[in-house]
Amino acid sequence: MLGVVSDQERREVECMSHIYPELQEHLFQVQQSLEQLSEGWEKEPPAELKNRVLAAIHTEALSEKMGESAQETAKVISLPRAEIPTKSNGLKWLAAASVILFVGVTGLFLTRTNQFNKVQQTLSAKEKALNEKETLLADLQSELGVYSEEREFLTNDNTIAIALAGTPVSPDAKVKVYWNPSENKMMLAGMNLPKTPTEKQYQLWAIVDGKPVDLGVLEMDENTKAISRQTNVKDVQAFAITLEKKGGSPTPDLEQLYVIGNVGA
Repeated sequence: MLGVVSDQERREVECMSHIYPELQEHLFQVQQSLEQLSEGWEKEPPAELKNRVLAAIHTEALSEKMGESAQETAKVISLPRAEIPTKSNGLKWLAAASVILFVGVTGLFLTRTNQFNKVQQTLSAKEKALNEKETLLADLQSELGVYSEEREFLTNDNTIAIALAGTPVSPDAKVKVYWNPSENKMMLAGMNLPKTPTEKQYQLWAIVDGKPVDLGVLEMDENTKAISRQTNVKDVQAFAITLEKKGGSPTPDLEQLYVIGNVGA
């Protein structure tokens, strides 16, 4: 290289020129220029020219090397393009979201409906049970009222007890009559009478001045414990019960006299 560089520098430049063809071309141009200058001027080049040439060579080589390194390092990585939702895809997603929302809301509605129905059934069952208890309580209160009235009637000082005993028609028959002449009220209890035929019915009589007075038929069955009755008779001498045709009779059938008992006996 015209003898202006050391062997080490020359070898470096040659090595670089083999790697980078552009550098070699540049060096050739520099050499041509130096040779032309040498021939034209035929004088010793300035001392600083050596440093300027070397600096230019190093700068050029360094720029080339950095450029290629940057190209190798900064490789473009192709990333898959994100799929841009089209109008059709947006409608599909919107429809899918609507279906999911509808299914979710429907499921929630059905769940709440089932829970509501269960609550309603529970409330209905409790309400039914409460109504049954209220009905039972009302019946008990009614019975209690009846028992209270009966107790008050039976313990009244004007109430007298009359035992009606069985006759030869029915020796085991018996009835207890509680009679209060001041209130014209009576109650039959402790009844032990044979079961009546379908076409027959017991009838109650009061004997006043030796004559029977109709006090009505007795509506009773095997569960009847007591019968209360309001009367308008006075000065009753006795009470009797006969078996008559269903619906009663204006006069008693004495052959079907089941029980009789005198007042004050």
